[in-house]
Amino acid sequence: SAVPGADGYGVIVHDGEQKFVDWPTRTLKENAKDARSGTATSVLVEGLKPDTPLKAQVAAKHSGIWSSYSNFSRAVSLPSPTTPQAPVLQIVSNSTLLVTWSAVPGADGYGVIVHDGEQKFVDWPTRTLKENAKDARSGTATSVLVEGLKPDTPLKAQVAAKHSGIWSSYSNFSRAVSLPSPTTPQAPVLQIVSNSTLLVTWSAVPGAD
Repeated sequence: SAVPGADGYGVIVHDGEQKFVDWPTRTLKENAKDARSGTATSVLVEGLKPDTPLKAQVAAKHSGIWSSYSNFSRAVSLPSPTTPQAPVLQIVSNSTLLVTWSAVPGADGYGVIVHDGEQKFVDWPTRTLKENAKDARSGTATSVLVEGLKPDTPLKAQVAAKHSGIWSSYSNFSRAVSLPSPTTPQAPVLQIVSNSTLLVTWSAVPGAD
């Protein structure tokens, strides 16, 4: 509620540590001197972590003089972002896999893990696997092609959703699939061309490049 005669307000949010709301950026600062105050009787605070008890206090400013901070509010915890359902794997070729999943309401990005015996992270722009999550860029679609995979290796995938910079847990694993080995050509036929030349011919293999 508004405080009669107040011309500004400062807000503390406690997330395990005391932090100060910077009104213009809607973020928390560790030091009060870095947090600018405001004049309204409400303020949005962004970039908070889910599943963390949060409580707040407010102080009022009167002609440059600050009051004491109020008692703490009732504590609340923000919900974790929704975890996607397990993805579905579709074999595209001997070295390429399509990972698809259902959209998560409110999600603005997705990250994908492919397990080929080790946990690896899909880098969307290059469609390749990276050993470290920091090297794998995420994407916004609900499917991604993964290339350069080895055949005859069990593969399974997981998906995480991002909501305003906060990642959900990874989904359950997909059903495992193995990419087929390339088809082996039939035995070739040799044709003598001359005393020093041989022609080798064979039947085309579907899909071979």
